[in-house]
Amino acid sequence: MKSGAALALPLALALPLGPARVPDAPLALPLAPLRSAAPHPESISYLLLEARDDGLALEFRPQALTLIEVRSLGLDRDHDLRLSALELEQGWPDIQDYLEAALELAVDGVEWRPRFEEHGFARAEEAGDPLASGSERLLLRAVRPLSRALGQLRVRSDLFYEDGNPDHRVHVTARGLSFRDETTFLDAGQREAVFPQESQSVLGAYFRIGWGHVLEGHDHLAFLLALLLGVSGPGALLAAVTAFTLAHSLTLSLSALGVMALPPGVVEPGIALSILLVLWLHLAQGGVRARPWIPAFAFGLLHGFGFAGALGEIGLPQSARLLALLGFNLGVEAGQLTFVAPVALAAALVVSRLRAEAREDARLLAGSALGAAAFALSARALLVHLWPAAFPAWPESLRPLPLALALAALLALALRRRRSPAGRPLLPALGLSLLLYLLFTAGRFAGDLA
Repeated sequence: MKSGAALALPLALALPLGPARVPDAPLALPLAPLRSAAPHPESISYLLLEARDDGLALEFRPQALTLIEVRSLGLDRDHDLRLSALELEQGWPDIQDYLEAALELAVDGVEWRPRFEEHGFARAEEAGDPLASGSERLLLRAVRPLSRALGQLRVRSDLFYEDGNPDHRVHVTARGLSFRDETTFLDAGQREAVFPQESQSVLGAYFRIGWGHVLEGHDHLAFLLALLLGVSGPGALLAAVTAFTLAHSLTLSLSALGVMALPPGVVEPGIALSILLVLWLHLAQGGVRARPWIPAFAFGLLHGFGFAGALGEIGLPQSARLLALLGFNLGVEAGQLTFVAPVALAAALVVSRLRAEAREDARLLAGSALGAAAFALSARALLVHLWPAAFPAWPESLRPLPLALALAALLALALRRRRSPAGRPLLPALGLSLLLYLLFTAGRFAGDLA
């Protein structure tokens, strides 16, 4: 299916490169803006509920960075994206009111709104994901006396969804209500949970997270588009998807279970650069000569470590680690198919209506658009993970630019004599990719000045 080419263009242009919370730049084309200073870690709060002899103990660890995003609280007074001890003390009355109003429990049908009398920062070992950038957390506790054994506990959270981070999740663990710890997630789509829970709750909760992570993982989606540009038919598509699935499932499982791991400074830039490499490899080879299952498997191993990094920020419940890992992995596969199947089908329909001579134009144009997105993703990943202090005096929107230009120069050297299967030189397509990226960067810079 020379299919992936035609529809990859509009999809590549629509591919977001960062969170929608950053204001759109006026000249940014249809590309959404990149993240600001550094990637936002998973927006997660941790809630532990433990039924003990002296009552129901609650331990809550909300993420400081997500609290800062609630503009009505006005916490980050020095605009450094960190919550200092002074800012915490000055803002605590408002933080307390906000958290207590949005967190509701029912103990055997009786409503309980916890009152956090003490507050402070969690130590590194208490933070939940201490290795993640921006993972500083508060540590809040409350206790409700119990006159008898606790039978059922209902939890509801409306935190951050409307006025902070709409992608926020609350990782809830209930202890002492059944023979094992029970874990689930609350988010904007599922704000309530009841304990004890059914045995399939962990599987379903992690399935939803895996599914959502793929569809929000713009680097993973861009890589799938790059694979499609080397697909020549249904068999090649099935082989590529299967190879990618096997590879990332292997490294995801090994890393999540603590057998092996790679640091984010290697994984994230590697994933971004894999998009550039596979894209131009497939544009040079064409669907007939390309063997997309080979780069799908090779780079799928790297992408698996990326999935594991996201899962590491969330954590696995100790009492159901394999079930949670299975749910997350199945969710990843479902999210992948949710994206690939309609893209491949729509692309095949579009290509079937193009004249033979127009197909190569569509293919190169699609590759150029995807190449612009790959420049943006790669330059940002290199800046954040390898050279975070580079060009400190430059505006944030321009700091990745020198790295993108360096990547373009290296690609130009590699492609200077390469042609597409139809005999078209690839350097003009690379030039168009760079031009689109420069327009995008100019749009972001103009947005910063506005």
